[in-house]
Amino acid sequence: MSRRIAAARAFVLALVAAVALGACGKRGEPERFGRDLEMKTSIPAHAIKRFNAFAPGPPKPGTSGVDLLLSETETWRSATPLRVRADSNPYVVAIRVAGQVTGEDGAVTLWLAGYDRMDKHGDSSGAMTRPIAGLNAPKGGADGDGRFERAGASGPLSFREDGDVHPVVEIQRRSGLTIERVDVEVWSGLPNPTWREMLFGWQSALVGVVMLVFWWFGFRR
Repeated sequence: MSRRIAAARAFVLALVAAVALGACGKRGEPERFGRDLEMKTSIPAHAIKRFNAFAPGPPKPGTSGVDLLLSETETWRSATPLRVRADSNPYVVAIRVAGQVTGEDGAVTLWLAGYDRMDKHGDSSGAMTRPIAGLNAPKGGADGDGRFERAGASGPLSFREDGDVHPVVEIQRRSGLTIERVDVEVWSGLPNPTWREMLFGWQSALVGVVMLVFWWFGFRR
């Protein structure tokens, strides 16, 4: 009986360790926004300089949220086209922004990202962009050192036909932030679940098993 109890205790400890390891995760692991990384580039320094110099005027009274998104922006367009395939949908544009928080009230930004679709003649058919939310930081930055490091992605977009697009990134608002670097990524497909996500799916069941084993020990005593 003592061997069975020791084995059961070891099993419980293994379950607890697995749940804790999944909860902690691997620090510094970059977030994946899709299944396949189709393109990765950095916005050049001259475009970053334009972003930092961008200062739109205050919105007019009564301006709606839609009109605000369609208002003045500073735009970067990739010079390199990307071939998109309908069988690899959906596509998202992700950005990773690094900089310094300079505002007394923190940093607030509003970004948009999308694609400039080319027609069969190689001419632009107009950019399609969607907002990227959550790229803000409190005063002093998230860790109190003034650093700003945020990542986010636009909403997914599916293409009916294969074709060439140019990724587009726009900034519509920048307050309290000096931008130093912007990395742009284009992802396709739905992201595959990681082992931690699969573990989290079974986390409730694992906790239930652990509680049942603890109850059994108490009942046997």
